[in-house]
Amino acid sequence: MRPPPLPPAMINRLVLLLVFLPLTSPLSAPIPRRALPAFLAAPLLPLSLPAFADEPAAPASSPPALGPSIYDFSVPILNTNKPLSSVLPTPRPPAVLLVNIKQDDPLSRLNIPQMISLARRHPELYVVAVPSDQGYYEPDTSALLRLKLSSEYGYGALPNNVLTDKQNLLGTAAAPLMRYLESTCRTPSGLGRIELNYEKFLIDGRTGRPLRRYPRKYAPLDIEEDVLAVIAGQELPPPGKNWREEWREAELEAGRSEYAFKKGLNYYDM
Repeated sequence: MRPPPLPPAMINRLVLLLVFLPLTSPLSAPIPRRALPAFLAAPLLPLSLPAFADEPAAPASSPPALGPSIYDFSVPILNTNKPLSSVLPTPRPPAVLLVNIKQDDPLSRLNIPQMISLARRHPELYVVAVPSDQGYYEPDTSALLRLKLSSEYGYGALPNNVLTDKQNLLGTAAAPLMRYLESTCRTPSGLGRIELNYEKFLIDGRTGRPLRRYPRKYAPLDIEEDVLAVIAGQELPPPGKNWREEWREAELEAGRSEYAFKKGLNYYDM
């Protein structure tokens, strides 16, 4: 007659005995035969394998990379490319508003004074104006634009109103910073490229990541509630009731306005 099969629990204990116990120490004494039944009947404790001195410790897990931010890019200032963080008086301010501008656009009369007002009311916000030769003709040099915006509006008198030199916004020669913003912060319809002057990007200055984009006719002061949330480190409130409507109007305007960016007409791939 065959003996009855061993219970699974006892088989597990025998495996522990035969495989793992010799690892505990080269000086371990064998378990006496008379103690074997007691060992097999004892409660099974969690097994921890011994650590060896020559085994390297497992590396600590590092946090996942957040990817690029605006601080990975440079901007031209007075004919010199400078890291954006060095251009801002505070390297990582709570909030940044970047706006592509056109000095001769009639909307400048609304947008630029409000950009200055927003910066004056909230010193933690840095407003970066980016002019361009692309789009509607801009005859002035970067130096003359700087002079005109200063004399006509007082732009630049506040340390948190920053003006870059002219940059390309579109095409293969687009500035890397602008290409980054357009690809990571799209319009509600999913469009990346800028179509009109005075599109605005609100950026979390602590992380350098864009949060929301606003259309041409969305006035800077209408962004104030969002700016306050970013400065306070809070989530953005829902967009204003006219935000989507203004984007729909901007899409229509881009098809008919002389101020729209039109490939092959007022900007070209290099």
